[in-house]
Amino acid sequence: MNFYCQELPYQSDAARYFAAIADLPWSAWLDSGGMARFDILTAAPHHTLDASCGDPFATIRSELGERVAPVADVPFAGGALGCWSYDLARPVQAEQLPVMIIGIYDWALVLDHQEKTARLVSHQRYAETAVLLAQVLRFFQTEVTLPVDTFSVQGKITCNFTKDSYSAAFARVQGYLQAGDCYQVNLAQRFSAPASGDALGAYLKLRELSPAPYSAYLNFPGVQILCASPERFISVYEGLVETRPIKGTRPRDADTERDLQLADELSSHPKDRAENLMIVDLLRNDLGKCCKPGSVRVPELFKVESYANVHHLVSTVQGELTEGRDALDVMERRNILRRDRLYRFRREYGHQYRHSHAGL
Repeated sequence: MNFYCQELPYQSDAARYFAAIADLPWSAWLDSGGMARFDILTAAPHHTLDASCGDPFATIRSELGERVAPVADVPFAGGALGCWSYDLARPVQAEQLPVMIIGIYDWALVLDHQEKTARLVSHQRYAETAVLLAQVLRFFQTEVTLPVDTFSVQGKITCNFTKDSYSAAFARVQGYLQAGDCYQVNLAQRFSAPASGDALGAYLKLRELSPAPYSAYLNFPGVQILCASPERFISVYEGLVETRPIKGTRPRDADTERDLQLADELSSHPKDRAENLMIVDLLRNDLGKCCKPGSVRVPELFKVESYANVHHLVSTVQGELTEGRDALDVMERRNILRRDRLYRFRREYGHQYRHSHAGL
């Protein structure tokens, strides 16, 4: 197995590089939004997986095969990339979307915005990869134009709650909290609307309006996923596990003095700090299930981070991964803990939360 690396001209914005491969099957762009070090672009996986494959984490581990040695400053040169939905941890599926949709890729274009490099890389795990690398290299070397934003909503935006049903559900949640039956419920609403137009053009407009360090565009069969997230769910790198939860938000203001006031208010507000601390404690417990005893720590608590449209209150929780465990173990443990909380809650309250997001 030989590591392949081909230098390409560096571009500070990966949009044109992605446009060159956007129409390939299962194209994916993990987008730094100009706020993090790496952009990762890939397409045409060797094979694909979904939740019907059985135990999702065992299946992914089996399909990935033997581990390959990491390469310095290359975060991804092939492997599993895709989407795990919250429904993967639920007894029932509330969305009309796959609960897991994963490609096993064997190459990537990695843009390093710190070192100002662009490299086409691959571990060449499969014999077919050599031909594919030659093809995508030609795509990246061809001048392309970006799609225009033709996306538009064609009808009324609808919600899975009415005002009255949401108020009733909220009142039930308050009762459960006061009775000590649960300590956190994310009672979310789902909004939907018919739309038409080019999804990539819509994503390019989204990242222009709301750039974020954990953005993504996934062009998968039957679904395009557009993500503009400032929140790191889980990172595992050289044995260090990190999660950076966000709880607490204020709008930005065009007036500089008022904008600073809003950030200061967020930083010191007791309700926002209490909510943030609650999720930090939850995550400290979760990481403790897969990290070395005594290694879990909170190096940053109640840090204000400012984005294009909002201020967020962010904390950082870290731990040292237990020997013999890896990133899939961490993901599986988080999924099991979420699922167990949902099962305990639903045993008590049955169908009442079947049509909402009870994110415990």
